[in-house]
This record gives sequence, C-alpha cells and structure tokens, in this order.
Amino acid sequence: MPSPNPVVSGQPYRKRRRRVRRHLVVAVVGVGLAGVALLVLIGLSFSV
Repeated sequence: MPSPNPVVSGQPYRKRRRRVRRHLVVAVVGVGLAGVALLVLIGLSFSV
C-alpha cells in the first residue's frame, strides 16, 4: 500500500478539528440552556 501524502491526510484532520469545535460549541450552548431552564424551574418553585 502506498504511503498517504501528508497534505492529503492533513486536510481531513483539519476538517475533523473544525467539526469537533462546532460540536463543543453546541454542547456548551446546550449545557447553558439546560442551566437556565433549571434556574427558571427553581425560581418558579420558590415563587410558588
């Protein structure tokens, strides 16, 4: 099997990194929204 070119193998790695970053951002936003929802629920339970 011919050894893969470093440039060719480097491009998908870069794309993968971007995808991971995007997933991280989505995860952070999701956690933030969950935290806000929990705070709202706690506030409602305390107010009621």
